[in-house]
Amino acid sequence: MGRSELEARAETAYAAGVLAVNDRDFESAITWLVRAQSIVDPSQQALIARIAFELGYVHLARAEVVTTEAVIAWAEALLGEHAAVASDLLQLRALVADRLGDYRAAIALYRGAIARSGRALTPQTRVLAMANLAVALEHRNPAESVSLCNLCIAMLETGRVHPGVAPAILNIKGYSLICQGDLAAARTALGRAVTMAGSDNHTIRAFGSFNLAIVDELAGNPVSARTRLEALARDRAAEPANEFVGWIHVRLAWLDVLDERPAAAEARLQKAFGAHTPAAHATSISIVLALIALSQGNASNARAELTRLAATARERGDLLTAFTLNLWCAVVEHRGGRQQAALRAVTAAHAIGHEAGFRVSPNWWSEELGRTARRVARAEQRSFFDGLLGPTLDGRRTSSPASVHIESTCSIAIRGRPLGDDAWREGRTGRRVLQRYFGALVAAHPASLERQALCDELWPDSDGDRAVANLYAATNDLRRVLAAVPGVRVRAAEHRVWLDLDENVVLSILRHDP
Repeated sequence: MGRSELEARAETAYAAGVLAVNDRDFESAITWLVRAQSIVDPSQQALIARIAFELGYVHLARAEVVTTEAVIAWAEALLGEHAAVASDLLQLRALVADRLGDYRAAIALYRGAIARSGRALTPQTRVLAMANLAVALEHRNPAESVSLCNLCIAMLETGRVHPGVAPAILNIKGYSLICQGDLAAARTALGRAVTMAGSDNHTIRAFGSFNLAIVDELAGNPVSARTRLEALARDRAAEPANEFVGWIHVRLAWLDVLDERPAAAEARLQKAFGAHTPAAHATSISIVLALIALSQGNASNARAELTRLAATARERGDLLTAFTLNLWCAVVEHRGGRQQAALRAVTAAHAIGHEAGFRVSPNWWSEELGRTARRVARAEQRSFFDGLLGPTLDGRRTSSPASVHIESTCSIAIRGRPLGDDAWREGRTGRRVLQRYFGALVAAHPASLERQALCDELWPDSDGDRAVANLYAATNDLRRVLAAVPGVRVRAAEHRVWLDLDENVVLSILRHDP
């Protein structure tokens, strides 16, 4: 068989493999691409690098990092000194670094791949390298990520690149817009991605819906977010080992935490992953477990783990996660009354977020983060924290709630009008007990109180079980009283109770920081 015929066969096998990759038929893709590997001529350098990229991409999609590294080694052996400047091979190395969490190395490799893409087999290499760089920059510089996506889309419009990648790029753009806090534009981009993907590209549709669930959550509609995620979980129920299914369960567990159902979140993670924690999900599961511990009142464990995770994220170059976890550290310290420690955490978050221009995080975001930062921050830091995404509807701030003042006597005034005594006559607890209960929470704020200590203070002559039942009823009655007071809520989890206040609430209580 002549050389030209072998070259033609290698190119045909490669083309068949690419079609199978686009159809997500990875078994067929591996068959065709391995066949192309076996017959490609060593002089076909651009094709060798391209075969390696497609085959390595498939193995990475199956979480087979070691096999991907073997593919890289095969290409390096054939390309020799040219391996260092082969754009597709640089991009494959970047994908491996990305997979292993080495974001700084990944970004440098993607930039190298773009710089050398002029010698690649097709313009597709340049577009994919820019799209992958956009993904790597989402948590470091989302504005640059959006710009790269726009450039990719402009290249697609020239007709030199297959338009089938457009939905994936719109999905990347939508997520990056979330990171910028532009929820309305993100929803538009993600909606286009889902529509363009159609019924054939189930994977892109699923990722688009997943990202739209994030938009729903941040826009203040967690019910819609949960509905989307549960629908995705049902669609993928037949593939429980799929990595994407794992992300759905992690996200649903986070929504359980937001709903103040830490036990449900813990049970969901246990059911989804059991004793085995997949490497791809390990960090996210650790974050959710730390926030579960915080929700359950275990501040010591939450503080240690969140501090460790924030430092690890910073070291890996995941700046947005480091920013968010530092804000959670501030929440832990603020609730515990350790204001200087809270200020240190807020300052660490400010140093990251101010430079990158973060307004929100698509992961682990709560309105409490912004409220705490604004309460704790120094005057020169507040303008940045004022720009964080707060109570919104698709990025548009809602109207300001009524001002509330709570005096040292624990009297409450809404827009200057005092809350009357009749408002405290809820349920069977009794006005005086409810006011004493509220007074204890006010005096402790922002720290929480241990349930048994409250029982002993409010019902010193009752036995343990009876006092706990009284506290449970009194908590429900107090919540009904405070339902008429905007921005004031009673939170309870795992043997502790605390007061959660929005920024419209002013406490005129004199106290000294410990």
